[in-house]
Amino acid sequence: MKKSRIALTALAAATVLGVAACGSDAETGSSQDTGTTSSSQSSPSDPSQSSDETASESSTQSPESGKDASAVISAIDAAESQTGGTAYEVDDENGSWEIDLAKDGTSIEVEVSPDGTVTRQKKEDLDADDRKGLAAAKTTIAQGIEKALDEVDGTFDEAELEEEGGTYYWEVEIVTGSEGDREVLVDVANGKVSVQN
Repeated sequence: MKKSRIALTALAAATVLGVAACGSDAETGSSQDTGTTSSSQSSPSDPSQSSDETASESSTQSPESGKDASAVISAIDAAESQTGGTAYEVDDENGSWEIDLAKDGTSIEVEVSPDGTVTRQKKEDLDADDRKGLAAAKTTIAQGIEKALDEVDGTFDEAELEEEGGTYYWEVEIVTGSEGDREVLVDVANGKVSVQN
């Protein structure tokens, strides 16, 4: 009778231990599965986040387009406002702008600093050809520069009033990275654009 009780007790203890061991294995397996699932779920999102961040950085760092003529247009506006003249020649001078303007038969040469200050003024008689060209102009030099930069991507260098075969043009020089200097002619009367080289 005692042997029978001892055997039953031992059997019960073994059963309890076995059940506990199975429960522990199941929990361990479950936690391992959860860990695997968690890492596999987070893994795909990391590359996409990295890709988005890279794209964002790339767009932020991309250089400004050469088509932006705001600096030279602002300089022309400042010169015309200060003198009351009409600009017909503009030259980039290491960050400043040298601008020739026509007023009452006189040519006024000014220098405009990067902050828009008009510093130096020099006056002389306006050339007869320049008078004729300005009289025919329905497109301003500022509009001519914008049209040229819309046609050729690059950095503005200079623009002036020129006559070819009886027609007056805004001759605009643009510096490009790969093609060197490009010359663009803009008809002062109708705004038609032609790229020369």
